Amino acid sequence: MMNDEIQQTLELHQLWLENNSNGRQADLSAANLRRAKLRGARLGQAKLREVDLAGSDLLGARLQGADIAAATLREADLRGADLIGANLSGIDLNAANLSTANLSGADVSDADLSWAILSGAQLKGANLNGADLSSADLSTADLNTVDLTDADLASAKLNSANLREAKLNGANLRRADLRSANLNSADLRSAKLSAADISGATLNRADLSSTKLRATDFRGSDLSFAKIVAADLSGANLLTANLTGAVLSGAKLRRAFLYRADLSQADLTNADLDGAELGEADLKGANLTAADLNGANLVGANLNNAVLNGTNLCEAKLAGAFLFGADLRKANLYRADLSGSDLKEADLSNADLTGANLVGAKLDGAKGITSDQIPGRL
Repeated sequence: MMNDEIQQTLELHQLWLENNSNGRQADLSAANLRRAKLRGARLGQAKLREVDLAGSDLLGARLQGADIAAATLREADLRGADLIGANLSGIDLNAANLSTANLSGADVSDADLSWAILSGAQLKGANLNGADLSSADLSTADLNTVDLTDADLASAKLNSANLREAKLNGANLRRADLRSANLNSADLRSAKLSAADISGATLNRADLSSTKLRATDFRGSDLSFAKIVAADLSGANLLTANLTGAVLSGAKLRRAFLYRADLSQADLTNADLDGAELGEADLKGANLTAADLNGANLVGANLNNAVLNGTNLCEAKLAGAFLFGADLRKANLYRADLSGSDLKEADLSNADLTGANLVGAKLDGAKGITSDQIPGRL
């Protein structure tokens, strides 16, 4: 279309939007508008299916409710554009600039947004199911309640983004930057977060069940009361993370770094913590029934009133640990280092203390312990 034809079509469409009888709804379907200058154009409710707008200038354009399905907007400038409720399903927005654009309630399912710039964009309630957002910039974007089920967000920038109550189940977030992001109550079941940076993020009450979190950086993150059942956190960095009341039953935490992490009242039943770093961690009241802590470092950890029934603590380092009133029945403490630990009023009935180091340990009121079990100690 020639520029004068485009201008005439836009003028008639504006009249149509104003309910003027001389107006006519714009139908630009399948038109070639590549690199057209449509800055600030009013294209709300226009028919734009399969239109080619690659590289076009749509800065501040108003496209509210427009049908742009299967259109090409690759590398288009859509900064500050109004796309509220627009149909963008299957659209090509590769490398498009949508910073501060409003896509609230828009259907962007299966769209190609790889390398797109969406920093500061409004996406509340949008449907991005199956969308390709790999390497996209979504920093500080509002993605509250967004549907990102099975979306590809590999290497995407989501730092300081609002993802509260977002649906991210099955999403690919490998190597994504989620620093300081808000993921409160987000659904991340079966998501792939390996090597992602989630440091300082808020994941209070988020669901991370069966999620792949190997080598993920959670330093200083808030995971309180999160559901992390059967998730793989092997080698993850959880330095000083808040996991108060979190459910980690059956989770893999082999060689995870949990130094000074808060795991008070957490559920770690049957969790695999082989070789984990838990020095000075807060585990008071935690349930570690049948967990595997073989060779784990728990030096100076607070395990007061923790449940360690049937827990494997073989060769674990528990020097100076606080185990006041802990339930250690049937625990495997073979060659564990309990020197200087506080075991007052702990229950060690049927625990295996063969070769354990209890030099300087406080055992006042401890149950189920005899001199035969601790040679040279009692």
